[in-house]
Amino acid sequence: MVWLFKRRRAVVEEPFHVARPTGGSYIIPAGFEFDGGSVPRWLLIVALLVSMAIPMAEWFQNIVIGLVCVGLLIDSFGIMLPAFAIHDFAVRYGVLVRGNGSVEYVGSVSQANNIMRRVNFATNDMIRLGWIAHLGVMLGAWRAWQKYRRDQVTRNEWQEHDYGVDVCIGRREDAPAPEELDDEEE
Repeated sequence: MVWLFKRRRAVVEEPFHVARPTGGSYIIPAGFEFDGGSVPRWLLIVALLVSMAIPMAEWFQNIVIGLVCVGLLIDSFGIMLPAFAIHDFAVRYGVLVRGNGSVEYVGSVSQANNIMRRVNFATNDMIRLGWIAHLGVMLGAWRAWQKYRRDQVTRNEWQEHDYGVDVCIGRREDAPAPEELDDEEE
């Protein structure tokens, strides 16, 4: 029963570089704690039980069962871990630190979701699974985004982590403004 409700958490032990889709890297700092893909297991079980208990078209039932299987595949950790770490950091702090120490500001949950999708595509070839994960964060990440925007203490905690490079808090010339990031080509 604990398996249904307990979330696993990971702590980054040393700065970890993740490929940026447009070149360079993002840094996940040492000490950052995150839960990876936040797919509630109980929701997957409920969806599976409902799909078996309620009469529905066979094609729809197959879609639900397929989504449950995908949810179990991307549960918390695994092949999309770098994208999940980037997304969790961006949602929590509203910034990402690049490999050169410049700071990229993340102005909205939509932008964080898009960064996760592009990082996923840049780090593995699981395109369909990546789109399904992207749809999932589109449905649920806004709650976490709003929670962290209300928490004034969390906003600057990102500066206390160890990135393994000198971090330039001010915006550098080579760092695009947040609105430019949504318009980038994939």
